Order: sequence, then structure tokens, then C-alpha cells
Amino acid sequence: MKEPGYEIIQDSILFLEDNYQHPISLEHVADHAHFSARHLGRMFKLITGRTINQYLTDIRMNRAIHLLRHTDYSLKCIAKEIGYADGSYLSQLFKRVYGYPPSEIRILSEKYTPASEDSAPSKHLSTRELFH
Repeated sequence: MKEPGYEIIQDSILFLEDNYQHPISLEHVADHAHFSARHLGRMFKLITGRTINQYLTDIRMNRAIHLLRHTDYSLKCIAKEIGYADGSYLSQLFKRVYGYPPSEIRILSEKYTPASEDSAPSKHLSTRELFH
């Protein structure tokens, strides 16, 4: 049996995955889910183990890694593509999350071809992994 609120959280995750490239706040997600921001935030953390903001950051960082590996986009362009205002913020956040700058992904990608996308550093669980 599913926990109460399970479907609301799943829908909220899908909303984040569909809209990560836009500015998103807890209030945006709560409005989408027709819940109070405080209640949704608590429920989301209880079920996923992450705050909505942490989960959104995970989605954005995974997309940044993909773009760094597979495009020659500038950091500024990647930042705008994933919902951040500028490349320096993305670089700082990336280093805080992974412990190294985004340029390392490009350097490693040029030297090695990974066996699969699963080898990317990731703290993000897909909706399928989380709910199945």
C-alpha cells in the first residue's frame, strides 16, 4: 500500500522534471499540487528524503553534466538552459555539490568515453527509481 500523499509527491516530481529550466519555488510546486507550501514541503521531504530545492538542484546538476559531456555550450549557456541566471553561480554550485568544477567533466569526457550515462555522478533518483 502506498503512503498517503504518494501521488502528490510523484506529480510534484514530474512537475519539477518538466519545468527545471524555469525559475521554480516551493510555492510554484505547491500551487501546481493544490497544497500549502509548508505541508507539501514536509511531505516531500518525508517521502523522498530531500527538500524540493535539493531535488530540483539534483535534476539541474544531472542535466548540466549531460550538456557538459555532449555539447560545447558555454557554462553561461548551460546555466540558462537549466534554470540558473549565470555561469558563475552554476560553477560555484557544481563545485559545492560534486567537489570539483564543471570543467573537469569536459576534460574527463574528452579523455574517456563512459560505458554508460549511469557512470555520471548523481544524487538524483529518477521518478521511476523512487516510486517503483
